[in-house]
Amino acid sequence: MILRYAWLCISVLVIMVGCSREKDSGSGTDPDLLPTSLINNPYSEDEMISASEKVPELQFVSDDIDFGEVVAGEMVKAEFKFINSGSADLIITAVLPDCGCTVPSYKEEPVAPGETGTIEILFDTKEKYGEQTRLITVEANVPEVKHVLFLKGLVLRNAADITESDSNIFEPTDPEMPSIVFAEDEYDFGTIKEGESVSHDFSFKNIGRLPLTILEATADCGCTIPTYSRSPIIGDDTGQLHVVFNSKGKLGQQRKAIRIQTNGVPRGVIVYMAGVVIAAD
Repeated sequence: MILRYAWLCISVLVIMVGCSREKDSGSGTDPDLLPTSLINNPYSEDEMISASEKVPELQFVSDDIDFGEVVAGEMVKAEFKFINSGSADLIITAVLPDCGCTVPSYKEEPVAPGETGTIEILFDTKEKYGEQTRLITVEANVPEVKHVLFLKGLVLRNAADITESDSNIFEPTDPEMPSIVFAEDEYDFGTIKEGESVSHDFSFKNIGRLPLTILEATADCGCTIPTYSRSPIIGDDTGQLHVVFNSKGKLGQQRKAIRIQTNGVPRGVIVYMAGVVIAAD
């Protein structure tokens, strides 16, 4: 009887211990883990994400500047303005032009968020003729690709620098472009007496589709005066260049060059007034 009672007590004790262990398992607690109340994180999840996303952003007002038309030898100055539209300081680390004729300048100090800055470009047009496009690559502490700026325009050849060997240096590349063609490139006025004046009209045609404009016409001597209309000549239309030669103080064989500069191709053209001047009676 006593032995049976002992076995009954042992069985009840085993059942009670098993239920206690099952309850602890259902609670999901791990005795090896610290309570969450003991972990102190001073930043919220949103604050941590926001801090990690603070980066600068380089945004140019314009990445393309057209300086228009200049005569070769002039210095072109352009300013590319930008803003830091990001949330951290912006630093320009390098500005790399594609040509030694182009010199950049900029401040290396950090640009705060919301602040603006300027990259200044100086382009030396010496011996640069025709359509020009200069590329300037800008590097900064931004996680984006490099920024490329464009400085473009037309560099006109100085009429006084045009020589017979390079007067047709610019060849047509586009049928839309205006193109000047003279009916004759030299007029022989024959023989005249010293002190007399002679004139001639050089006829030309615009064989392009876009309007042609004579920008400048100069002679190699003050004794020779060219005049012309600045009104555009439409495609397939004709015009005239009027030239007057004054032979005062000129004796012997004469050949005067008149250099014409246009907005078309070729940029520079030369025509001549030639003849003989003899002494007056």
